[in-house]
Amino acid sequence: MTADEKHSHNTAVDRRIPEEDPAAPIPYYPGDSKNDIKKELGAIEAEVGSLDEEAELEESILLVPKVVRELISMDDDPTLPTVTFRYFVLSTIFISLGAVISQIAWFRTTSASYSMFFVQIMSYWLGTVMARVLPSKNVNLGLFKFNLNPGPFSVKEHVLVTLAASAGATSNLGEIIVSVKDIFYHERMHPVAAIFVMWATMWMGYSFAAIGRSFLLYDPQLIWPSALYQTALYRTLHSDDKGVTSKQLRVFWIILAGVFFWSFLPEYAFPFTSSLAILCWFAPRNDTIKFISSGFGGMGFLNFTLNWSNVTSSIMVSPWWTQVIGFVAFVVSVWILVPI
Repeated sequence: MTADEKHSHNTAVDRRIPEEDPAAPIPYYPGDSKNDIKKELGAIEAEVGSLDEEAELEESILLVPKVVRELISMDDDPTLPTVTFRYFVLSTIFISLGAVISQIAWFRTTSASYSMFFVQIMSYWLGTVMARVLPSKNVNLGLFKFNLNPGPFSVKEHVLVTLAASAGATSNLGEIIVSVKDIFYHERMHPVAAIFVMWATMWMGYSFAAIGRSFLLYDPQLIWPSALYQTALYRTLHSDDKGVTSKQLRVFWIILAGVFFWSFLPEYAFPFTSSLAILCWFAPRNDTIKFISSGFGGMGFLNFTLNWSNVTSSIMVSPWWTQVIGFVAFVVSVWILVPI
């Protein structure tokens, strides 16, 4: 055995036997750098920490109800575009349109609601068209730089457009004060004061929402049924499985067409189907029976409707127990307290 071989053999033996060094915080082997060992231990600790975080994340996911886990993806893609040029254009269109329709409808007895389903579907179609038509060009406005077409229309853009429309495309409750003062008391409020009154009512609602978000939004056990079907539509429209998406969209368009054509029957062909007051049929001249059975100006007892605009879609997404509570509250307030 040569001298070099003996040296390498002794070094290998020494590496298998740790050498104590009281000055070192961790054991090391001759020929190894303390910094390298510390880096290795740091990597191991980081890996163990990431495993612990994954375990905690899995436990937190298990706290989410099953129906939410099946509809909502727990994965996030931070590379998807969010606040883009398409978002500003589409949100401005749907907010303006919805605000005008909602405000005009506020003064009418019967009116068509500005559905967020309409916003979801139309914004997806327009966003997809803009992603195909707009050029991928960078625009420089000094302090602001953006790309006209950063890529395919993402689900995050889609959600932001719908959220903006649902928040801004509504009538303002503050205008009730302005309208009542003008119509019934003949007192014209100053435009600046009217604007501040409407702002105050709007921000008061947001402040109450901020106060209740800790126990109404952040608790994973609390489910908002009205948000689940919107999430299901997002997932269907942006799913990578085009086969499943096409089947679900086909069913959706068939049902939508049926609802669209059926809505003409109560409005124009058979208006009486909007309010089927059974008791009024037997006593049409009795004012007491009219008040008890009328659905528009009375208690609505034994009154049925075949008009979808009166039924609305809330009964299809609300849990059974919430419908029972709402019906009991209606019976107590309208059928018991009002006659008293």
